[in-house]
Amino acid sequence: MPGGPGLLTSGIVLGLALVLGVLANLQTRRPYELRIHGVPWVAVQFAAVVISAILIMHIAGLVTGHEFTGRAPY
Repeated sequence: MPGGPGLLTSGIVLGLALVLGVLANLQTRRPYELRIHGVPWVAVQFAAVVISAILIMHIAGLVTGHEFTGRAPY
């Protein structure tokens, strides 16, 4: 993997991040007595959203061949 993960690996990790985010969201909607305690579910949701956003940009770059660059000129 000289250029980073390929399309298949990125798709699998994106799917896992989305599933983990949905499960964490369902856990936060449960009544307090029925939740699995000791896990910061909001932090898990936040991490899943960040990972998903990064992977969506990565997959778009792989598919189109256009790299997402910052605003820096170099």
